[in-house]
Amino acid sequence: MNKYGWLAVGTALGLMLGGFAGFITGVASTKFGQEMLEGMVSWEQRANVKDAKTYTSKTLTFRYPGNWKLETQDPDFHAEYYIPLETPGGAAVYFTLHNGKSDVKEYVEEHANTYVQSLVTDPKRRRIRRWGSYEGYGVEIRGRIRHINRGGVTIFSHSGETRTLFVTEIYYDDDLAKVKPGFELIRQTFQLK
Repeated sequence: MNKYGWLAVGTALGLMLGGFAGFITGVASTKFGQEMLEGMVSWEQRANVKDAKTYTSKTLTFRYPGNWKLETQDPDFHAEYYIPLETPGGAAVYFTLHNGKSDVKEYVEEHANTYVQSLVTDPKRRRIRRWGSYEGYGVEIRGRIRHINRGGVTIFSHSGETRTLFVTEIYYDDDLAKVKPGFELIRQTFQLK
């Protein structure tokens, strides 16, 4: 190949790499794009249930995997009423508590519709009646999470005499085998006080 051929190949390669870099930069400039890119390059870790930690407050207690993070820096975090827990990858569990009784079906359906509108495409719903040792109302929504990977969102609520519990679990199918032991540990040890 002569020098003009190499120049053409180099120019074409440079344009392709520059276009790719520009695309990645553009995608990364949005919150959705950042989450998408993080999901593409991050891998979930197996839930470390052997070195489990315990969370205890005035309203509840539960054990969770040692490599999962209690998101105390979340601006909505409240030790008694809102506890976000995230895995090293893309899964999460959120607990919300309210004083008094609530219409659990209304709350669950409202949140399920919000997730379907903003997070889950091609949804399939399944009704659940139990989460851990608690009976109540819940739905599991399966579909494509953030238009990328298949996964699920479980939304459950239990209303007792003095307090109402709302639980949300989010996961990707590809990660379920790694995070399921963590979800099960939390479900088995969760207690309202």
